[in-house]
Amino acid sequence: MIPIFNFESAYQRFLKSTFWVLNPFKKMIVKTECQVHIHINHHALSILLNDKYQKEYDLFAPFIEEINKGAVWADQDFKSSNHFYNPYKKKVVYMAEAML
Repeated sequence: MIPIFNFESAYQRFLKSTFWVLNPFKKMIVKTECQVHIHINHHALSILLNDKYQKEYDLFAPFIEEINKGAVWADQDFKSSNHFYNPYKKKVVYMAEAML
């Protein structure tokens, strides 16, 4: 195994354990509202309309609240640390691995 992957594996275990310990305290201090992703989703709908993608707009617009709920859920409880998740390997992908 390449040394960077050994480091990343250890880092992943450390980070996951740290998040598990810190999460209850973070919840008491910070309520993640994810306003940026909600804004981006609404702006994306505007872009679809502006760029004449009416069918695509009609597909997504009725579900914008559910899409926003999913965006907020994905950023709760340190889940955003898994933005680079590989569903085939069932693990988080770090930079060195993502470049392969």
